[in-house]
Amino acid sequence: MALTEASSTATAASTTAPPREPSLLALHDFRIILLTQLFSGLRGPILWFSQAWYVNAAAPEDRRVLFLGVLATVNGLAFLGWSLFGGALADRYPRRTTLIASHLAGAVLVGITAIVLSLPGVEEGGAWLIPVMLLFATFGLMNAQDLPSRTALVSDVVPPAQLTSAVTMNWLAMALVMLVANVLGGTLVEALGFGLTYAIGVVPHLVIVGLLWRLHLRAGPADVDAAGRSLLANVQDGIGYLRVDPAVRWTVLLMWIAVFGGMNVLWTLGAAWMRDVMDLGPAGWSRLTVFWSAGMIGASLLLMMRGGYRGKGRLFIGAGVLYGVAVVVYAFSRSIPLTGAAMFFGGLAFQLQQTVGTAILQNVVPRSLLGRVTALLFLAQGLAQTSGLAFGLLGQVMSLELLFPIVGGVMLASAVAIAVLQRPLRALD
Repeated sequence: MALTEASSTATAASTTAPPREPSLLALHDFRIILLTQLFSGLRGPILWFSQAWYVNAAAPEDRRVLFLGVLATVNGLAFLGWSLFGGALADRYPRRTTLIASHLAGAVLVGITAIVLSLPGVEEGGAWLIPVMLLFATFGLMNAQDLPSRTALVSDVVPPAQLTSAVTMNWLAMALVMLVANVLGGTLVEALGFGLTYAIGVVPHLVIVGLLWRLHLRAGPADVDAAGRSLLANVQDGIGYLRVDPAVRWTVLLMWIAVFGGMNVLWTLGAAWMRDVMDLGPAGWSRLTVFWSAGMIGASLLLMMRGGYRGKGRLFIGAGVLYGVAVVVYAFSRSIPLTGAAMFFGGLAFQLQQTVGTAILQNVVPRSLLGRVTALLFLAQGLAQTSGLAFGLLGQVMSLELLFPIVGGVMLASAVAIAVLQRPLRALD
């Protein structure tokens, strides 16, 4: 009798137990989003290496550092000019539709730029330099729409309990493909030249459009009331959320500081640093960035092993401290092994910040505002690039060897100050 009652109890418990969530990779739409992340990660480095080394080769010899800063500023202004509106559009209209339209436009713009780069005399710069740099700015415009829309799309297709793991896997996909794409970018520039290399960047846009057509998701806008108000009012709603939630506010601010410094040191002025200080060409530079990609992969694997990880605030702040240390070491290094190590830990810290910061927003911010608040997080890239002109001027005047340690020190001091003073972020679980 007792055995029968126990069996009945066990049976009842098993029938009332909540169903297990399906594996993330079993979700058709999430697999599609992962594939778009892979192809987007392939597109970015190929276009960026083409841009940076074109300017490094075509600009007047005594103003190369300055023009690299101008390139970053032009890209950043395009990113900043559209980023907040891109996030608002991601909430105002169906995200799938917004992404398809933006990638079709991106394919056209990249194709036009590739044709211009193939014209006679363009590689020598001269009167072509500024017009080509303005065409390069469409890269920032495209990213301003793509990043918040595609990141917010994850919340549309993944159950809330799996969002943290989904964000981690999404950024791991980006890190894995960048391991190949960073090497490929500089190698293609040396082997094919600027025009053909840039033309290859059309392919990922078209593949992403094809993948997005295969999404089963047919959801409407995330914020059904947004269309009844002006686009500017939609943007203001996203900015206003930062006043409501201090943890989100300081997450965004620390990301801005870290990306502001790290992007200018490691990427915006990277071509000049590698040529003048490290004595490397484009292929050597791109191969050295393998360490950065390896660090990104290491960070993602570490987070995946932790599953739905706890202590997100402390982890995010710790990554900011590590990023500052990595930039300081990079700035003082003159050897390839030590520079590689600095780039590894820089990539690890950057990936931790991107992933954990995104996970914080995905778990805290209402879905109706997610596109706009995510756009604020990614606004750091536009702010960093826009400051490229100022960094280029400083590097031209005071030398990169003096500028880079100062930037690293500011990054490190800021992260430590936020860790000490901002309990709402530190206590975020």
